[in-house]
Amino acid sequence: MSDKETDLAAKAMKDRYVNIYPLDAHRMKLVGILPTEYGVAIAQVLARETGRAQAAGDGRNCAQVAADTVLEALTGVSDPASFPVQLGVVMTDRTLFQGHPEPAYLQGYGIISAQKARELFAGNPANPLDSLVRASIPLRAPETWSPWTRRPACFPAG
Repeated sequence: MSDKETDLAAKAMKDRYVNIYPLDAHRMKLVGILPTEYGVAIAQVLARETGRAQAAGDGRNCAQVAADTVLEALTGVSDPASFPVQLGVVMTDRTLFQGHPEPAYLQGYGIISAQKARELFAGNPANPLDSLVRASIPLRAPETWSPWTRRPACFPAG
């Protein structure tokens, strides 16, 4: 390998990254730049898993199988409906308990609808005892509260 090739390979390794960011109200985008050997290894795994799913008569398309494979590889859980996740959702008590339409804030994402926040708070409706929600309840009226005026409390989801 020439010095130039060695330098490019070292730069590829040094400059590798993966990032995730909001795309719209219901999706996030995962992007990255990887050295060739990393990319080839990932492509081989995704092709193998896609082939297995199609051979088994799986109803998902190739892109869905790939997305689910990445999710399982990163979280260790194959059923997205059952994996534990800690979400930082900030919403007013009116939004949570009174059905107010005021949007909420999802940490690491941004503004989400009040309905989506309530769904996240509810957890897994199929088995509500599997979910335990740690909530931050405002101590003062929503118009005057800030992130420093919260009190932690635990509630079973559902």
